Amino acid sequence: MTKEEKIRDKAEKKAQKAEKKLEKKSRSLRTSLTGIASVSFLIALFDRLGEIIYNALVGGFFGKIFSSYKKLQTSFNGSFLREFVFGDRRFKKFFRRLRKFLSSNIENCFIVTRGQRLIHFFSSAPLNYYGNFLAFFGVYTCVVYFVRLLISGISTASNDYLIIGIGAIIVSLPLLFSRISMASAIQKSIIGRLIVSEAFGISDETLKKHSEVRKGRGNVMLFLGLVAGIMTFFVHPLIIILAILLFVLVCFIAVSAEIGVLITIFILPFCSFVSNPTIALCSIVLLTTFFYCIKLIRGKRVFKLELVDAAVLLFTLLIYFASVFSAGGEGSRNAALVSCSLMLGYFLLVNLMRTEKWIKRCVFALVSSGSIVAMIGVLEYFFGKSSSQWLDVSLFTNIRVRVVSLFDNPNVLATYLVLIFPFALNFFILAKKRNEKFLSAIVCAAFVLATVFTWSRGAWIAMALTFIIFFTVYSRKTLRIFGAAIVGAPVLPMILPDNLLDRALSILNFSDSSISYRIYTWIGSLRVAGDHFLGGIGFGPEAFAKIYPAYAFAGIESAEHSHSLPLQILIGMGIGGLLTFAVLIFLYLQKTLEYVKKPESMTSKFYVAAAVASVIGALVMGLFDYIWYNYRVFYIFWIVIAIGCAFVRAGNYEAERNAGVSETYGHSEQDEQA
Repeated sequence: MTKEEKIRDKAEKKAQKAEKKLEKKSRSLRTSLTGIASVSFLIALFDRLGEIIYNALVGGFFGKIFSSYKKLQTSFNGSFLREFVFGDRRFKKFFRRLRKFLSSNIENCFIVTRGQRLIHFFSSAPLNYYGNFLAFFGVYTCVVYFVRLLISGISTASNDYLIIGIGAIIVSLPLLFSRISMASAIQKSIIGRLIVSEAFGISDETLKKHSEVRKGRGNVMLFLGLVAGIMTFFVHPLIIILAILLFVLVCFIAVSAEIGVLITIFILPFCSFVSNPTIALCSIVLLTTFFYCIKLIRGKRVFKLELVDAAVLLFTLLIYFASVFSAGGEGSRNAALVSCSLMLGYFLLVNLMRTEKWIKRCVFALVSSGSIVAMIGVLEYFFGKSSSQWLDVSLFTNIRVRVVSLFDNPNVLATYLVLIFPFALNFFILAKKRNEKFLSAIVCAAFVLATVFTWSRGAWIAMALTFIIFFTVYSRKTLRIFGAAIVGAPVLPMILPDNLLDRALSILNFSDSSISYRIYTWIGSLRVAGDHFLGGIGFGPEAFAKIYPAYAFAGIESAEHSHSLPLQILIGMGIGGLLTFAVLIFLYLQKTLEYVKKPESMTSKFYVAAAVASVIGALVMGLFDYIWYNYRVFYIFWIVIAIGCAFVRAGNYEAERNAGVSETYGHSEQDEQA
């Protein structure tokens, strides 16, 4: 081969290689364009489908049904029953006279006048008074510690006595040299203002009234410190400290009943640290109700009954009457009294929290305490002891532990987290600053992880549903994301951990002891419901425990409830109770969804959307479990409903006030702390 032929052959090979490279690039480009076109087509398809679904829900039959609450409310306002009770002139005249009589007697009664003076004394007392109290309390606590060590025949005092005593003395030292009043100290303190002004809503004007130092009677604090220190000879000093904190709590609730509602919401999970969490929660609710009623009689607060409130009131009465003729006897009546007491929280919240600022305080208290619970649950999973309790170990050997956090059962914890999760999402959406966004993202992640680690499959479904509902309300365009998620679902088995995937796929595995147990319990419970369809067997677990075993399958007699919320209501309260609850939920959804359609502000829209998603998620979980078995979760359920109603009520009031047609319903700065 000549030199020229070699050069020509080399040039031809180079040209062929370049042509193949160009063809490969062209094929890759065509593939990319085809993929982009396919993705674009899918996005357009999901957008169109989402638009059709959204328009059908908003403008169709569904939208009309859930946009007619105001019409029903107007009919209720003009109904015969309401006019008969509240519209009669003689009744109004009698009520005004009674209220005036009670108000004058309460204003002048010994307890109220002395209570007001006591609150003024402690708020205007200089800090050195409190230093004297702590110093004497600490010294005498240490003295009691050494006396108990020296006297034979008495159980030796623990080191807690000495630690608390020395701690009280150390804390008293800076206070002994301060002459400003407690109210002034709160105003000047960052933490004090954060708790008292921001969290509890006590205005600066109220603090200024008590900021003037009250002179004299300093010996009272010395005497109280001496008595408290000597009392440690009989009771543990921690009990003395808790009693003091309880007294401060009562004073705050007496000043502002709204604080009582905030406290019940925040401390609810932490009631686990006392011997009877339910009684502790009930006590604060009843105490708040007492002070609210006093302020209501004095004309410092108002009470308004809307259609949803009437449905809640009727359901509360049915709970009580279902216990009167109950198979559970006294136990059933006690359960009904506790439930009715906790349902007072609904009426307290919707009537006390009448501005968005107060309702947001409730939501913040709910999410902040829930965040602590969720983080404890996550830490429990990684650092807690392994336990096979609540698990079918023959099927789930790769699941180490089901977390319970501050509750006694993983399903109870899961319900609590599902109820609060949409509000945590709401904080993430509304956060504007980068640090707020980051913190709320961590909180949301903690909620999700803690719910996953409960290994409650019903909670997983419910939380996913709350996520979808909330973001669908947030923007109709999110439907494209959910559509894309459905398309990408086959990829999940390659991403998810094996234990998570096995647990999720076991939902339809009837060999799972948990699922088979529920199914047989449902069948037995349906038999009970069939024989007691009209009136039910009575409210409470005692009635169920007495009647159910006769209808249960062998080996399932020990079931404590029916593992289904609607089924349990039907069994306990009959068809009347179930229908009342269904109407109540329908009216709640009507009221909230109607507001979401035309909100007063976008912020309130997201809060109401979170309340709607929360309740729907809990009800979905209630199909698989009796979510009211734990009284604290029962309370939070009604608090969430109250939050949704309160936001709508506040938004409607704001719209009416802007239009100049509002009735006297909102807070005024004067009566907030009256």
